[in-house]
Amino acid sequence: MAMAEKVDQINTILGEHKDGFYVSFKEVPRSTGIRNAYLIHEPNSETCATPIIYEDDIKTMSTTEIVSYIENVYQNNRLEIGMELGDIASPDFILKHITPHIGPSNREQYLRKADYIVLPFLDMTVTLAVTLKGKGFYLLSEKMLEKSRIRYDQLMDAAFHNLESDYTIRTMSETLAAMGCGSIDEEEDLPLYVVTNATDGQYGAGVILSHKILSEVSDRMKSNKVIIFPSSVHEIICVPENFADDIHGLQRMVADINAEVVSDEDQLSDSVYIWDNAQKTLNIAE
Repeated sequence: MAMAEKVDQINTILGEHKDGFYVSFKEVPRSTGIRNAYLIHEPNSETCATPIIYEDDIKTMSTTEIVSYIENVYQNNRLEIGMELGDIASPDFILKHITPHIGPSNREQYLRKADYIVLPFLDMTVTLAVTLKGKGFYLLSEKMLEKSRIRYDQLMDAAFHNLESDYTIRTMSETLAAMGCGSIDEEEDLPLYVVTNATDGQYGAGVILSHKILSEVSDRMKSNKVIIFPSSVHEIICVPENFADDIHGLQRMVADINAEVVSDEDQLSDSVYIWDNAQKTLNIAE
């Protein structure tokens, strides 16, 4: 079924209800690339923030199930829908909620085409996201930055301040316990550390940009050099250098995991990285 026909069908069913909201379909650039999405619109308003439902997340649902899902999203996010775009695009809001996201370099052309701020970093790409009070985020564009009159250095200072105020470093055992998956016996616990943001662990791999955070990881491991695996766009996994003596083997392992386990949307990189705490440098491990 063509998407225009699908949207018309959904809106016909929604029109039988009394809330008056409706959906549209749009290609939405994200830090990890372009995604097809349904946008939920508040009735009689063109200036409100718009909740998004990604097509991939509901592609196995029937039309009836999609409508029910959309209604639940609408009801659970009505306060956020009412948030005016002028509020979430204000300089104060941007500076308070801006944070760096990191994604694969092969999405860079799409992001630049959409006018988003894009910063190359090693073999990855950094974008700047404004979080919406736990209800998602939007990527900051060059046009929005110009309109806000925020200086670039001021923006980056705020982004790193926010990043370094919201992170967590956990052993693998602590991570599994927090997920309700039990824990590893302390004697068998490998020195694997999972690093991400502390709020919700979503799009937390940007921690790899912070010297402060990587230095803390190094100190906790008591290892000057730290090997970093790009687990996904949501987190990184760190081990001491002496536990990773076969870099090429580790690179093959990362590539295999990305190909077989990690979704395209969540993949970050096939590379392995090395942090040198004494030199305060991060490079692709060779």
